[in-house]
Amino acid sequence: MKAGILDVLLGRFDDGTVVDARAVTSPHAQLASVRGHIRRLISARQGSLVHMPEYGAPGLPAVYSDIPYASAALGEDVRRLVTTHEPRVRDVAVTVEPGCPERGFVVSLRIGASLRSGEPLSLAIGLRESGEPAVLDEETPDGHEAGV
Repeated sequence: MKAGILDVLLGRFDDGTVVDARAVTSPHAQLASVRGHIRRLISARQGSLVHMPEYGAPGLPAVYSDIPYASAALGEDVRRLVTTHEPRVRDVAVTVEPGCPERGFVVSLRIGASLRSGEPLSLAIGLRESGEPAVLDEETPDGHEAGV
């Protein structure tokens, strides 16, 4: 099964695709499931799950955006977070870029990895000052939000 348990329980992937018998084993299923989990992982605040206190993103992006050398630390934190909590990916690389203040993003993350099956994964996430993430469209460099 390529869909995650949460996707099956919700009956849909994070991008809105309905999970049915065909969707569970399609190549799209694993990619959609992984992308959704990474978004949820970054959305969660570290310490919010009692049984997994290390799950979730540490700190607020506003702190990182104010300190020039801290973007490398944020990138490493996110890389470690994804590597630790998403076993379906390998070779995770995270690039931290300046945000788009007029759209409300203080920091943008570009996450690249390979699924264990070998398929490439890329995901761009903008972080608001509150820490709330928004998936950004890979096709538009100006940071248009996309529903994933």
